[in-house]
Amino acid sequence: MSQFEYTDLNKFFVSIGVFLIGLTFILPWLFFRENFDLLIKSEDLKTYTDTARDILIQRQRIVFYFPITILIISFITLSVGIFFCYKGIKGWIKADRLKQEANQLSNKMATQEVEKISTSNNIITDDEAIDDEETGTPIKIPINNLWDLNHWGSDVASIKNGKMIFMGTKTRLETDGSNISLKDILQIGRFYKVSCFVKSNPNTTGEFQLWCHDNIGIDPHGFAKAILYTTPSVEGERCSLKFEAKFNGNIRVHLQYKPGQGKIEASDVTIIPL
Repeated sequence: MSQFEYTDLNKFFVSIGVFLIGLTFILPWLFFRENFDLLIKSEDLKTYTDTARDILIQRQRIVFYFPITILIISFITLSVGIFFCYKGIKGWIKADRLKQEANQLSNKMATQEVEKISTSNNIITDDEAIDDEETGTPIKIPINNLWDLNHWGSDVASIKNGKMIFMGTKTRLETDGSNISLKDILQIGRFYKVSCFVKSNPNTTGEFQLWCHDNIGIDPHGFAKAILYTTPSVEGERCSLKFEAKFNGNIRVHLQYKPGQGKIEASDVTIIPL
């Protein structure tokens, strides 16, 4: 069951207010559309039995007080309805403003994170070779539902047949992508080769980046590396970087996407000790 949110309460208040305001006009309409036998002529009334005539007269006397009662009830429902609408709309606007401020803060934090990694001295280029000998058992990272898709709020990443698919010409920030956090799988002080296989469709203009860092929300941390954005070949290629478990044994692997035409596929994510 989904959690009841504050905005749902505001919507409920507005709904109640609209209903009560509508009732303000419906009640008088329902009353005045009935004649309540007030149009019976006195000549016709004489044809009724004494009992029926007494009932009609008594009914007409009661109906005489209805307009005042309906007016009072309508005034109450209108006042309460306006109050609920005001309370709901005010809370709705406040919640929407807080949501916008939260989104702006999230955008700012994400942008700062992107700028930080983009200007880092740790960035290596695709043509920088990793000559260290692979000495350990490769760690295969399957692409499944453990990955955080579209971590910056876009809709460009999806998973199909064990592959990460990137498509789209627009992202919420300049880039977006998917990531997976892996805790205590590395040995502190050791180097690792992180790689994945990527390919693109013909005429693709979107770009791909492999980015890794050790910040999964646990201190200490502070190491990050990324390759430059590039459009993979149609035949496919393996991109890799050299990662040092300098501060902890954690790693967050990012598969980043810079929007453009076409499609990019990423698969076979592997971490190999050096």
